[in-house]
Amino acid sequence: KLGQQQEDGISFYALVDLILLPGLAKQVPVKLRRNIMRIQQTLLTTTVEEVIQDATRGSVRSPVVSSMWSREKALNAVVTATVVLSMFILGFSIDHYPKHLVWFVLETLICCVFATELVLRLKTKGCKEYFAGDAMAWNISDFVITILSVIETLFSLAVLLSLGPTSKVVSVSKMTIAMRALRITRVVRLMKLLKSPLLRDLANILMSFVISLPALASVLFIFLIVVCLLGILFRLVFGPGEGQDLLSICPEPDKILDWDDPPLAECKIHSLYGEVYFGTVKKAMFTTFLFMIGNFDSAHGKSLALALAHGYGDTFKTVFCVGMISNFFGLFNIITAVFVES
Repeated sequence: KLGQQQEDGISFYALVDLILLPGLAKQVPVKLRRNIMRIQQTLLTTTVEEVIQDATRGSVRSPVVSSMWSREKALNAVVTATVVLSMFILGFSIDHYPKHLVWFVLETLICCVFATELVLRLKTKGCKEYFAGDAMAWNISDFVITILSVIETLFSLAVLLSLGPTSKVVSVSKMTIAMRALRITRVVRLMKLLKSPLLRDLANILMSFVISLPALASVLFIFLIVVCLLGILFRLVFGPGEGQDLLSICPEPDKILDWDDPPLAECKIHSLYGEVYFGTVKKAMFTTFLFMIGNFDSAHGKSLALALAHGYGDTFKTVFCVGMISNFFGLFNIITAVFVES
């Protein structure tokens, strides 16, 4: 009946008072905190103007909630900047004084930032929520990467303090390089930040790439078939005939300056280039692929298209123009449409 209270429930006003408790967001599991924050925000909105402002300009959080979110954003910003900085330091230190002490000092500071972030998150969320909560996979990966960073830093410190024979130093140096390569895994820490509004565009790009992977596999298969068929055709048309070995009696085609006056009558420029770049099906396929992406140069910068056109005349020019138009404006546009559709 209306107005009758259930025995196992509470009144609406008592529920509102319970939800508006200042410390409620800290006392519930992490996965429920965002919902509690939204409910508190809605209940604290009292006028129509505030409702409109909340819906159009952003949410209004309590001081406790705002402080929690501010600390979380600041921590994420520091960790992101540290990861990016560590990548630059790694790349720069490989080529510039790799054994200099300053790199070890910077790496130690970076390791301290990661360790501090781990301690703060464990203190805020607790071990159970950190390792078994909604973000379990990301947290475990962060934990492993941080532990590896600590181990690598301690190992580098041990190397700096150790002395031994040359063979031992060489083996230690190889181990140091292997440990240093593990720093690349820190990029994984950036992946969990893709949900942030600041990285939304980057997240969309990555998700679009993942979604288009099936289409990419189909495109690669079709592209391989086209390159294979054209490679076989070009091998038969431009490649050397049976028993032909012009390169044994003629100079390299790139060294022939006057195509109309070769050193020997047999050393025609189109035949020599055909033997070099279409001598086998594998070579013909690779040259075909280069043609399809617009690279028509030889090893020394001479134009293969002009050399073949010089020998085969208008027939080659016509077929070449039609083929390039079909490739750039036909095949590639179809491939682009497939990716857009996917």
